[in-house]
Amino acid sequence: MLPRSMTNIAKTYLQKGDFETALKYYDTTYTLFSKNKDNYGIADVELGRGIVYQKQNHFDDALKSVTRSMDLARKLNARILEIQCFNQLSSIWEMKGDYKKSLEYFKKYKQLEDTLFSQDMQAKLLRDQIRFETESKDYQIAALSQQQSSTEDALKRQEFVRNILAVVAALTLILLISVYRSGQRRRQINMLLIKHQEETEKRSEELERLNQVKDKFFSIISHDLRSPINALSGLLDLLDKGAVSSEELPKHIRELKNRFNHTRALLNNLLDWTLLQMDKLNLQKGKIDLKKLVDENIQLLSDTPGKVIKIINDVAPNSIGYADSNTINLVIRNLITNALKFTNDQGEVRISAMSKDKEWVVSVKDNGVGMSPEVLRILFDKTSPYTTRGTANEKGTGLGLILCKEFVEKNGGRIWVESAEDYGSTFYFTLPKAEVAVVSA
Repeated sequence: MLPRSMTNIAKTYLQKGDFETALKYYDTTYTLFSKNKDNYGIADVELGRGIVYQKQNHFDDALKSVTRSMDLARKLNARILEIQCFNQLSSIWEMKGDYKKSLEYFKKYKQLEDTLFSQDMQAKLLRDQIRFETESKDYQIAALSQQQSSTEDALKRQEFVRNILAVVAALTLILLISVYRSGQRRRQINMLLIKHQEETEKRSEELERLNQVKDKFFSIISHDLRSPINALSGLLDLLDKGAVSSEELPKHIRELKNRFNHTRALLNNLLDWTLLQMDKLNLQKGKIDLKKLVDENIQLLSDTPGKVIKIINDVAPNSIGYADSNTINLVIRNLITNALKFTNDQGEVRISAMSKDKEWVVSVKDNGVGMSPEVLRILFDKTSPYTTRGTANEKGTGLGLILCKEFVEKNGGRIWVESAEDYGSTFYFTLPKAEVAVVSA
């Protein structure tokens, strides 16, 4: 009875807030229980120590003591003491600020309390626990006279308690397995629902994007393809009526040719842009000679109607990039066309390529009208393509620069522009070097 009395004294000092005295009594009680080999008493002392350490904010020592108490309680099948340990561990982790671990122990505390301690079962286990403690005390007293007989009786009683707890544990395990499987099924159903919702949203977005492509496509066709057809129809009417003289005919033919050249470029841009928006454009990357590509476009675009503009190719020989030649060719052609459009008569357009680390920086520079900061901010905005007429009243759709941006990015590069009003513009874009791409492959 002495260690039990000292345990109660320690708990009294704990309630009074005299933690040092409480620890001294717990230490003395621990020694007495150890001599008597009373593991339940030791577990109770460890739990008391843990509570004292927690009150003193010695959380690590508190965790060690309560954990030792919990381990002993599990070995003894002392479920009430184990529940108290779970509750104390939850409180300690909460004070340490680790709410995740605190919640884990609180769940264990509630789970063990709810499943094992219904009203009838709780009363039965409480009686068994009291009987266990009483029998343990009786065992200590009887051990002085009849050690062997008391040991056999204690073993029988412990076997009885273990059998009861084994049945309860089995039922608890079955319940936990059922709850776990139910949770797994719910998670699988939720995952399927989320996946279905994501697929539906993705299809909706794709349909919306395709609808926008269709609307933009037909909008441009209705506005920009009607003009050359009307011009051709008007010219044919004049020719049919004999209202066009032989001297005026070359002039009308040149005008008609200019309109059809514009329409051809528009159609090419529209088709490429539509394929790109529908993810139907396949890139075939390989080595491309930048100087040769620029020369071919200069030869194609050198005849600028109504203006005489000098186009200079400063790209050095053996400037070999690694990209899709068709898309990069379209980028160069659109940038040169754009520069010609906004350059005055007798102006100059210069194309060059500079080596920088693992990429080429290609630039198309003109000395034309330039752009304001407001225009620069929306120049590559594909939601509302910007367009304006050139210095010779050339028309545009705003798709050219948007195509350039998307094609450059598809080839792993970047595009930007520097410009000032009345001082011209310089468009830059990058693409990988051929030798770098081959090594990385």
